[in-house]
Amino acid sequence: MLKVDFTRDLSRINAPVLIMWGDKDAFCLRKDQEIFVKNLKNEKLLVYEGTGHALHWEEPEKFVADLVNFVKAH
Repeated sequence: MLKVDFTRDLSRINAPVLIMWGDKDAFCLRKDQEIFVKNLKNEKLLVYEGTGHALHWEEPEKFVADLVNFVKAH
């Protein structure tokens, strides 16, 4: 699975995309988030300072508020 690269396909996505990432995430790195930002047409990156991979667990209220605000805006 990790050997498949779908980066070129990202530019075909027209829907709004919310990228939520914790800056202490050990699985998904900042450089990976930048690939999304660079290749998606309509994205928003939210960086959670001091948070790891499980945003919904570590910052549940903020996570839900950010998600609901994004959905309402789109």
